[in-house]
Amino acid sequence: MKTSIPVRKLTLICFFLLIIPLAGAQLSNLEACKYGYASCDLAQLTGNEQAQVAVAAHARNFDACRYGYASCNLAQLTANEQAQVAVAAHVRNFDACRYGYASCDLAQLTANEQAQVAVAAHARNFDACRYGYASCDLAQLTANEQAQVAASPPTQRVPLPTTSGTGLCAENGSCYGDPNINGVPKTVHVNGYYRRDGTYVRGHYRSAPGTNPRKR
Repeated sequence: MKTSIPVRKLTLICFFLLIIPLAGAQLSNLEACKYGYASCDLAQLTGNEQAQVAVAAHARNFDACRYGYASCNLAQLTANEQAQVAVAAHVRNFDACRYGYASCDLAQLTANEQAQVAVAAHARNFDACRYGYASCDLAQLTANEQAQVAASPPTQRVPLPTTSGTGLCAENGSCYGDPNINGVPKTVHVNGYYRRDGTYVRGHYRSAPGTNPRKR
């Protein structure tokens, strides 16, 4: 009778040693399917797990469409999701135009947005002239701006004014050079993005990393 207890324990240990690898393999396959990996084997999943995989696949496609990835399949989205994708695409195009990217399509912008793009383009050209870049077009500058350019040799980088008059303002209204709550100028632009919960964070300017006083 004394040997029955160790044998029973040994049996249980062997049982768990066999079950745990199987459970780990099943979990690994489920994760592979949820993330769309090529190693996924849907046939090995339960009906509930396949439903989870379908939800994950839909979410991935939604993100791909919102961020403009080539893998996007609009036909798989609901009308509400397609509307959100259209808004995201408009925001991306607006940003592309404001920053002078080749992908910009001015025809997709409103009159107000086109006006903002023109202001941003003027500010970029002014900077190009002040810093001596080849893209400078002096003819596009005012007499006052040309005088500032003449007084600023290409070797002397002039910081942008800390006012919104430069036209370098972000989607949320913050502008290049605006001071934050600590008085540190905001000089880093952050593009708009979506959080995991689906809420949209508008593009904004923030201070450079390491420039804020440490919190006590």
